[in-house]
Amino acid sequence: MHVSFAASSESEQTLRRLCYGSRMVSALIGLGSNLGDRKALIESAIRALSAIGSLKYISSLYESPAWGWARAPKFLNAVVMLDTHTEPQVLLHYLMAVEQHHGRVRRAPNAPRTLDLDLLDYGQQTIQTKLLQAPHPRMWDRLFVLMPLNEIQPDYHHPTERTHIADQIETLMASTPKSEVPVLFTKTNGTPVNAHQRAQRTKRHTQPSH
Repeated sequence: MHVSFAASSESEQTLRRLCYGSRMVSALIGLGSNLGDRKALIESAIRALSAIGSLKYISSLYESPAWGWARAPKFLNAVVMLDTHTEPQVLLHYLMAVEQHHGRVRRAPNAPRTLDLDLLDYGQQTIQTKLLQAPHPRMWDRLFVLMPLNEIQPDYHHPTERTHIADQIETLMASTPKSEVPVLFTKTNGTPVNAHQRAQRTKRHTQPSH
C-alpha cells in the first residue's frame, strides 16, 4: 500500500534517509478500529507497516467495548512487533499518515475511529518529546494492549515498570468488569513463531528420512 505524505521531492528523500539510515530497532505498535470494516482496516494497516520494516510478530485480534465514549461500537485491537530502521519521530508521523490514509478523523479524544495506531515501545527506549512519549504512557493500564502484547511477547519487560506483564494483566482483570474484558475475536494463523518453534521446525526439516 502506498501512503502519500504530500511532501516535496526533497523532503521525501530526507524521509527515506531517516527511515533506512539508523540501526535496527524492534518497535511495538498497537492497532485499533471501531468504525467500518474493522478487521480489514487493521489488516491493511499491518500491510502498510511492512513497507518500513519486517513484521516479526502479529497478535490475534481482540474485541472490547470502547473506552471513554458512551454507546460507541466495539473495538478490535492487535499488537505487532516491527523490526525497523525508522527513527521514532519519523515512525510516529508514518503511523499518523497511515491513519489518515484509512479515513481517520481526529474529532475528539476517544471518539470512534476507523484506525488508531499507537507506538507502544521503541527498542525499550524511554523517549520524552512534545509529540512522542515512549513507552506509551497508558499502555500498562489497558487490557486491550496488554493481552495481545502478552500473546506475542510474554517475557516483555516495561522499561519503567517493575510489574511483570502477566501480573499486571491479573491485577487489571481483578478490577475490570467481565463485560469490559477483551475477548479473542480472530486467532492469528501461523504467528507468533517463537525461537523454539522455529528451531523445532528446522530440526524436523533437516532430519534424514527413514
